[in-house]
Amino acid sequence: MRLNRFAHFIGFELLKVEPGFIEGQVKMLDHHRQQEGWAHGGLLMTLCDIVAGFAAYSTTEAGKRVLTAEIKVSCLRPGKGDILIARGTVLKPGKHFHFCECEVWSVEEGETLLAAKGTTTMAVVE
Repeated sequence: MRLNRFAHFIGFELLKVEPGFIEGQVKMLDHHRQQEGWAHGGLLMTLCDIVAGFAAYSTTEAGKRVLTAEIKVSCLRPGKGDILIARGTVLKPGKHFHFCECEVWSVEEGETLLAAKGTTTMAVVE
């Protein structure tokens, strides 16, 4: 995580790390929002990519890395809250590819609502 400059740039904070699972958050600032004041779709996609990638990396053998080979994210509702919580889970680790899912939740007025859900294929590389 410490070497992922883009995650730091957007203000991503780790909350929980377990083998095959990661959870983090972004506290929404003006530059994260689109014209209506909601989370920008690119931010939702980026959070999915970050948490799926780190979840995959947590199950990868030493000396190997993971890269996003494929990602699909469905935006289910606007992220209107001040905090976005992102979770990534490895569904099936593999020698060459890890299959993961990811979710982004928007914390809005005491409610936590699912804003985006995605699936990813992470390629394992030397």
